[in-house]
Amino acid sequence: LFVDGHLAYQHGLSSCSTPSRLARSRRAGDWRSARSNAGISQSSPVNIPRIEIAPNLAGDALKWTTAHELAHTANAPHHGDDGYKRVYWDLRPDGSTYERPSPGSPAGTLISVYVEATGQLGSISNSSIIYVSQEVTDPQKGSIYGGDEACLMRQPVATAVQWASKPPARRYIFPSEPRGTSLCTDGQGKTFNAPQGLYPGGEIHPARHGNAAPTRGNCNHRLCVNDRYPHPIRNSP
Repeated sequence: LFVDGHLAYQHGLSSCSTPSRLARSRRAGDWRSARSNAGISQSSPVNIPRIEIAPNLAGDALKWTTAHELAHTANAPHHGDDGYKRVYWDLRPDGSTYERPSPGSPAGTLISVYVEATGQLGSISNSSIIYVSQEVTDPQKGSIYGGDEACLMRQPVATAVQWASKPPARRYIFPSEPRGTSLCTDGQGKTFNAPQGLYPGGEIHPARHGNAAPTRGNCNHRLCVNDRYPHPIRNSP
């Protein structure tokens, strides 16, 4: 990869008047898809000398993660810090679905599963880990899944959505969301993150995740690969 005319290998290279410095990339030993050293989300390249990548990533997932984390080292943030939870959907023998914090937790909440695209009642075929997008109702915050759908700083891993107006319902996302391959110029949703009008039965079909947080998005103009202009370290997810 080349950033501002400077060679970047894997994640992290500064572009400045001093000789270029290489940031090491290594495989992490846990389930997380990627992380920067000391939990740093984004900053100037000088503050992020190492990025760790989970060992199970390969192919397009590895390529996307590489680009996403490299942008973090050049001061690009996520589109928001809120609106997500990792849960376990437990399919019972009677066909009902319970949502639990983890596979080993005894408690669970009975949920109704719908198809987000159509609004029709759906079902799951087996118990599994689910990444639920929760509606962000605070106007000063934004979802990690929100904003321009084509931006590589938007997390594309949500598998279901939960809107505040329908707490027991979960809307399963199918097909899976695409990984962004560009950098956005504003914080607005363009396709599924924009209001969708009505479902066929007349029910309101909200924006899936909404816009980016008010101070996020516009990632194309946030990039800074020059350590002469230090940006504060941010430790958001």
